[in-house]
Order: sequence, then structure tokens, then C-alpha cells
Amino acid sequence: MDDHDAKTPRPFVHWLIYNIPPTSRASTQGSRPPLSSTSPGGGAPGSNGRKSIGYFGPRPPQGDHTHHYQITVYALDQALKLEPGVDEDKLLGAMKGHVVGQGKLVGTVQRK
Repeated sequence: MDDHDAKTPRPFVHWLIYNIPPTSRASTQGSRPPLSSTSPGGGAPGSNGRKSIGYFGPRPPQGDHTHHYQITVYALDQALKLEPGVDEDKLLGAMKGHVVGQGKLVGTVQRK
């Protein structure tokens, strides 16, 4: 999950998780991602934009314009052999040639 409206050179990564088993049903409508390094359904946590592991929720600056938070889910043809805590660049590099499908969801947040 990343914020494309963050005032950073690249979209700010709020949550990075991979190797979620295809049979996982841990995340359901209305559930909240874990705040710690544990991940739903056995997935491995990656490093967020704060250089910490786990979920960092949306927090656009108060009074700033609406921020768009993009969640991208990839279906891969194999599990990735990566250590927990990898950053987005390493994850995307490891996924090359293994993506068989993907979906995106965009949510918005604004703090007045």
C-alpha cells in the first residue's frame, strides 16, 4: 500500500507484504492490517517508508489535499525466497517474470 500524493521523491510505502498463501482468508472486509511485524495468513512483512517492518497507516498532513492510497495485489507463479524486511525495490525485482495477474484498489484520505 503506497501513497502517491506524499511529498517524497517516490510514492511512500505504508505496507509491504508478500508470500501470502493463496488459501489465506485472514484479511476480511473491515479488518485492520497488523501494526506489528506479524502478517496475516503467514505472509512475510517487508519494510515500509519509515524503514520499519509492518503496517504504517495513512496519515496525510492535516489540511493537505486528499491523498490516494493504492493497494496493489500480485498473483505469482511461485513463492519468493526473500528474507522478511526487504524493501519495495528488492521485492519488485524478485517478482520479475513471476507475475501472472494483478489488481489495484485506491482509497482516499484527507485530514481537515
